[in-house]
Amino acid sequence: MRFAASHNLQTTRATNRRGFTLIEMLISVTLVLLMMVMFAEIFGLASDSMTLQRALADNDQKVRAFTTVMRADLQKRTFQRVVPFHPKESVDVQSELFEPRRGYLYISLNDPANAVDNLLQFTTLTTIRLENSDETPYYGNATGLVSLNPGVGSVAAAENEIRRNSQQPEHDDGELRMNFAAASKAAEIAYYVRGGRLYRRTILVRDPIAVAGSSTPQPRLTWDVSANEPLATPIEYLRHFNADPTLIQTVNGEYAKYDPSQASGYSLSDDYWADFGFSAYSAAGPDGAVLLDERALANDQLSAAIPTLGISTIPVSVGPLAQCFRFGFDQANGVSREFSRADPSDPNFYFIGRYTAEEMSHGDFNYPQNGSTAFGNPVTSGDNPMSYTVSPSDANQDGIIDEFAAGPRRGEDLLLSNVHAFEIDVWDDRLGAFVQVGHSLTNAAGEFGDYHRSRNLQLNQSTPQVVVPSTNPAAWNTAPYDQWTGRVLDTWHYLNEDNSGNKQLPPYRALDYYPPAGRDYYGVSTTAPAPTLPVWTAGTTYAASTPSARVLVFPDTEEPQDFSRYYECISGGTAGATEPVWSTVPGAVMDAPAGEPRWVVRSNVRPLRAIQIRVRFMHEASEKMRQLSLVHSLYN
Repeated sequence: MRFAASHNLQTTRATNRRGFTLIEMLISVTLVLLMMVMFAEIFGLASDSMTLQRALADNDQKVRAFTTVMRADLQKRTFQRVVPFHPKESVDVQSELFEPRRGYLYISLNDPANAVDNLLQFTTLTTIRLENSDETPYYGNATGLVSLNPGVGSVAAAENEIRRNSQQPEHDDGELRMNFAAASKAAEIAYYVRGGRLYRRTILVRDPIAVAGSSTPQPRLTWDVSANEPLATPIEYLRHFNADPTLIQTVNGEYAKYDPSQASGYSLSDDYWADFGFSAYSAAGPDGAVLLDERALANDQLSAAIPTLGISTIPVSVGPLAQCFRFGFDQANGVSREFSRADPSDPNFYFIGRYTAEEMSHGDFNYPQNGSTAFGNPVTSGDNPMSYTVSPSDANQDGIIDEFAAGPRRGEDLLLSNVHAFEIDVWDDRLGAFVQVGHSLTNAAGEFGDYHRSRNLQLNQSTPQVVVPSTNPAAWNTAPYDQWTGRVLDTWHYLNEDNSGNKQLPPYRALDYYPPAGRDYYGVSTTAPAPTLPVWTAGTTYAASTPSARVLVFPDTEEPQDFSRYYECISGGTAGATEPVWSTVPGAVMDAPAGEPRWVVRSNVRPLRAIQIRVRFMHEASEKMRQLSLVHSLYN
């Protein structure tokens, strides 16, 4: 009995040991929960790390895409040596060679307190290989053009006519089949921000394929399909004042384009920017669009090569890509259309930059093909969207002009979203720093920087030129918008003149030394900001230059008298009664009669060496603000 009782007691105790006490269970649960929390924390950290890495990679990809595109464009710019033209230059007497100064480069900074109203626009040519050997052309939209003759009456007939008439933009990419695309090695490119979106607007400058007997960028009807033979006198598609009415539409700038959805194979259209992506200007009246080609980049071309526009207010002597023929400029007066209104005090004043592909492809954007645009009213005519006489609206403030919203080419020119700043600075040699154009800084010697607003040649003219933000010359130097003046850098055109025939100066033309007071710098006031040089004077004794005491002069007369050269005395003597025949070749040593000083030629111009572009944007995935700074040399 005693043995049995003992056995039962041991069994009971052993059975009791098989369970957990409450304390043990609590400890176990706590340990499990701690382990789960640790695993969750580790998983969260790993997930956050992966998200961060993806965000960084995505951000890096956006930055690389932007820098690759921007740098490639700048490397292909046609204005390689950025020395703006002076009106006293000419093809025969060039201060700087014209060849590396083709097309234009335009920088507009506008309101200094606004980081998103900067505009950069310039011309490019893919065959420029100084820094980048890639010759891939620029691509844009195009459609096939057909004539309204008995040979067109079906989709097959329209396709056949397009193939036979090869002098049209749709074939510029070398494809004779319809792919609704064209290519060119030249373009106008504009960068700007609107509505938090950074746009890269690319407008092709036509590069037509070689066609026998044709030397015009204007699309031409070259083949009589019905007669199966070439046309003796090719008919232009888009300009119809000289067109045969039996072959092509002649009303309101319309043209017949390939349309396979129609049984006839064509439809009538006046939506130029929906159909084409080529730089063009408006012919006289409703006579269609006129295309420009690569020859327009050559700044030595004269107005005689341009068809008569029939507009009385256009400058009478201009190059093909001077202000009035640039994309985004008013062809009537050469003013850049960058804002919704001319007056910054207007409550509806906002930055446009340039019209987007979406807006220009809208059916109401009828310029330049018929010289008019209907702002929300199809019967309205005579509205030039590049002119400040019209006032586009953006009631919902979405960065898209209401009258032209929802065009078919929406988003084609979008480069970067959620952009909070797009700022452009230029390198100022005199200050040794990147600055805004039109700044008010001086160097240690108290001299104004090269791009100080007091060095703006237009502001020093007796009659200031009319540009944004004001179209009233009297308002240029009046508060509160006087801080906006002088904030444009433009390479200009040496033949530009106003309606009175007065030659116009570029805004800035940086020099080592500036003309002394009283010397004519073509409209500049008699007060010249330092440093200046004296003018050569007959009978003056000049000593030879030394490193500590350089003897430098401007010529009394020179061709061109634009002060692009100065002369250093290398052998002392007394100047004769007759002024030397000044050489214009930098580094050339000039001969001189015995006893007279000898001079060496020095270049006085300061090319723009570099620009700095800063872009700040919000990265959506990481919700972090990112900033990119791109410095690009303009000095090859």
